[in-house]
Amino acid sequence: MAKATLRLGCSVAFVCSVVLAGCEPSASIHDDSGVTAADPQEDTTQQDTTTQDDTSEDTTADTAEPIDWDERLAPLLEAAGAEPIERRDDLDPNKIELGRMLFFDPILSGNRDTACVTCHRLDEGTTVHRSFVVGTKAVIRDGKRMPGPDHAFLPRNPPTLFNLGEPYTTSLLWDGRVTKNSEGHFVIYDKGWEESQSNYLRLLSPVLDDLLAAQTMMPVLPRDEMRGDYGELDVNGELNELAQVPDHDLDSVWMKLTERLLAVEGYRELFEKVYPDVPLDEIEFAHATNAFSAFFVDAFTHGDSPFDGYLRGDEDALTEQQKQGAYLFFGEAGCAKCHTGPALTDEKLYNIGVRPIGSGPDEHYEIDLGAVLRSHAGEDKKFAFRTPSLRNVELSGPWMHNGAYTTLEAAVRHHLDPKSALWDYDVSQLDTEFQRYVHTREEAIRSVEATLEPMAVLELSDAEVDALVAFLESLTSPSARDLGHLEPESVPSGLAIPDP
Repeated sequence: MAKATLRLGCSVAFVCSVVLAGCEPSASIHDDSGVTAADPQEDTTQQDTTTQDDTSEDTTADTAEPIDWDERLAPLLEAAGAEPIERRDDLDPNKIELGRMLFFDPILSGNRDTACVTCHRLDEGTTVHRSFVVGTKAVIRDGKRMPGPDHAFLPRNPPTLFNLGEPYTTSLLWDGRVTKNSEGHFVIYDKGWEESQSNYLRLLSPVLDDLLAAQTMMPVLPRDEMRGDYGELDVNGELNELAQVPDHDLDSVWMKLTERLLAVEGYRELFEKVYPDVPLDEIEFAHATNAFSAFFVDAFTHGDSPFDGYLRGDEDALTEQQKQGAYLFFGEAGCAKCHTGPALTDEKLYNIGVRPIGSGPDEHYEIDLGAVLRSHAGEDKKFAFRTPSLRNVELSGPWMHNGAYTTLEAAVRHHLDPKSALWDYDVSQLDTEFQRYVHTREEAIRSVEATLEPMAVLELSDAEVDALVAFLESLTSPSARDLGHLEPESVPSGLAIPDP
């Protein structure tokens, strides 16, 4: 493929769509090369075949007596650690309000034209229903946000904001590079800006409340996302001072953003309410991201899905088809090997054979190498991405880290035979503007195949696939469908709330 890049530094509108991730191999070892290989003591294919023989008749054939799905599901749900999502009631209302204002206010973008809501639309599952999105300096063509001059699409699909607070999250971003280390410090693993491009560890401010606040330090840094480029003028015709900061000087970007906020009387008042014991001249950007975290947790934690109701004891909350899908999900289909716990994610890194699209967040490469590029992962994690939560997955398409699949059924079918799906990917499902970024060269596809997780081919009937999709739809909270009430009439800066 001729080089066509989707450019950006640190990615993430925020941590950018939920997507089905591949099932973890039953057991694995590492050979001398560090590449994950199937455990020779366990025949995965035979195990899967045996399981299918034991259950396929029950899940597909007509029987004289109805199947008691509730009885069958109970031990599987317990083994997977499935629990209902619970809301928190200990958050400071003032901190929530500060975070809400910041979420909608374009003051945090260098050119004052982009806010968090731009890439996390309230009417599109807190993401955007496009494979790739556009940040600052966008232009509108045929009703679509497209990159303006000298800018590009962001390199990965924006993930949703649902249920990101602790204890549901221990790492963030598609490559899992924002986490907490063994000493309790919030850290980000990244590429150095020097020519060696060696991985390095950056300790984030001790002021941060939690991991979600730590992650929110990042979206304001990439030039195509929110910061803007050298010499650009903001919406007021003023020089964008954030864009003048060299890329390696992250602290100066955060400092200048804090100065912007504290120059606004409304924000000074909000910070004083949230941090009455902190003098304004000691406020730093981490204080603002703590407010983001409080707002995200309060606004986007939803535990009223049919599946939550079922886990709380209402056996009628799921349909018979959804129960069959749950039985496949937590049993024969093996989805719960990776999608486990209350949020249905183990948060680990896997290469499940998604066809690469674009160059990823590092402009030195033509292809998105995944976690190996900007985290502490080893070479065996090339093309590996973090398992996302499946909560509200129905609302968050297109799916995968690069929006490769435009229907939830297609994302499910990818997992039945990832290797074949990698090679046989249907480019035509993408919008025209994204098709040219799909890597089609054999060399690129083989490089993905080289570190593909060892997964057995799974044969499911169309009815079973439909049941799986029906179960995934049961993970949707009705309260997550309509979030328009969160938008304020105005924001303290006086800027117009972006129309995403």
